[in-house]
Amino acid sequence: MRWLSYQDLENRGLGSRTTVWRMVKSGELPPPQKISDRSVGWQEPVIEQWERSRPIVGWAPRAA
Repeated sequence: MRWLSYQDLENRGLGSRTTVWRMVKSGELPPPQKISDRSVGWQEPVIEQWERSRPIVGWAPRAA
């Protein structure tokens, strides 16, 4: 199992560290787990499951 850092989440397009914390605080994103005394992270399968649960947004063409 791989642990994901804030940088990993940012690379997945979830936004900055501040955005990630806002998402956690609002309940939109699962909270991180404590890995060591000074480190937290997310289990990759948890984030993958969360990503799959997100709705797919379809964009309708603009009306002329």
